[in-house]
Amino acid sequence: MQRIAEKGSRPAFDPEIFRSRYLQLTRLDRLDTERIATLGRVLARDPQLEAAWRMLQHLYGIHHAPDDDAANQALGAFLDAYGDSPLPEFERIIAALLDWGDDFHVAAVLDHLGLASPDVVDFWGKSTVEERPSSILT
Repeated sequence: MQRIAEKGSRPAFDPEIFRSRYLQLTRLDRLDTERIATLGRVLARDPQLEAAWRMLQHLYGIHHAPDDDAANQALGAFLDAYGDSPLPEFERIIAALLDWGDDFHVAAVLDHLGLASPDVVDFWGKSTVEERPSSILT
């Protein structure tokens, strides 16, 4: 996105954060020391961005886990991070985890989210995916 404004006006986005967008999407184990330092400086300036980056790294951990125990550990770390910083950008992921219940141990997901048991219809108290808030589906 580009904003047209008077010369010398502040940009609509932080240029350093914008330039680091590809670093933000890269798995930590794929970054060299210099890139980690660059990313660290950028993330240190924005706590929400850092929280989102950490959650993304945990999601990568689930996907690349060598076994179920490692995947469950990464899932727990993701849910703990989400509990500390419940960013709306991750609501669809939480919905998917609940929908995929058996594959991702829905009881653990519900427990981490503070829901009593699998007897709860779902995270939003709705009985079907179609009844969930539209922000979750888009």
